[in-house]
Amino acid sequence: MPDRAGEGFAQVNSTAASAARWRAYALVAPALVVIALFFVLPLLLSAVLAFRGAQGGFTFEHFAKAWDYYQKDLLFTVGIVLVSTVLIGWSRSPSPVTSRWARTRAPSRCCAGSTAGPCSYRSS
Repeated sequence: MPDRAGEGFAQVNSTAASAARWRAYALVAPALVVIALFFVLPLLLSAVLAFRGAQGGFTFEHFAKAWDYYQKDLLFTVGIVLVSTVLIGWSRSPSPVTSRWARTRAPSRCCAGSTAGPCSYRSS
């Protein structure tokens, strides 16, 4: 015959754990409602309305209009990103020219005026 003394204790622990779990959810629920109401819902509505035309059908007309307005800015941004990427890649490549250029502009780790240690290349 199984011992029934431990079963009641297990049931009390299970009930207390369940109550603690629901209490935690109750404390988090207001924050989740605010996030859903002010962030998730507007995001979903924007995504749906971006593809809906004046008559309610599916359309890309809003994106075509945005391209007309912002084409110059978007292409300028892409150009800046490409030039920046090339310059960063060039400045980090291990060629003699870029290595000297990077060394002469590296922040100093030694005391001012010192020619010893990691900054000895600055004396040339």
